[in-house]
Amino acid sequence: AALFSGPGVDARQQVTGIWTLEYLRRAYEHLRRVAPGKRMIIGGWGGSNQLPVILRGLDRALPTDVIFSCLNPGMGDYPQPAFITAIAAHRKFWSIPWLEGDHQLWHAQPRVSIMRDQVKQARTQHHDGVIAIHWRTEETRATFEAFARYASDPADTASVADVYREYLLRNCGPLASKELSGIF
Repeated sequence: AALFSGPGVDARQQVTGIWTLEYLRRAYEHLRRVAPGKRMIIGGWGGSNQLPVILRGLDRALPTDVIFSCLNPGMGDYPQPAFITAIAAHRKFWSIPWLEGDHQLWHAQPRVSIMRDQVKQARTQHHDGVIAIHWRTEETRATFEAFARYASDPADTASVADVYREYLLRNCGPLASKELSGIF
């Protein structure tokens, strides 16, 4: 229980941490027996009462060859918590930004700004990778292109307006690019 105690951790979360750790240890042992050359990856939801609250304990208890991944909190509205930097210093960590939040599927969600910031922050937090998640395809195209752009070159200095200007020019023409890039 001590592995999963600390500020903001309640008794239910401690039980979840202990149960999860036992499950993961058994999965790790099984993987070592049946596929010794493969690595285990764990992942989960990024809400404050979900995976992040037990990640510190799991980090202390699991072998460092286990890769951690976690969806960004708030359905992608927020980047990974700052403490992830300490975990990523000695363990592979992949953040999972959302190309769209599933609570707003009734309209387009241009998230180039969020995507740019979160992919760049993943680099400053020393994450080994970023994986995007989404539910739709066409509606997320601009955000997905921004994700790919900044994931392949986190040092890219293009502004959000630049990205939208290029996207609108390719897909909607010069007038839309000129008139709408600032609005997006």
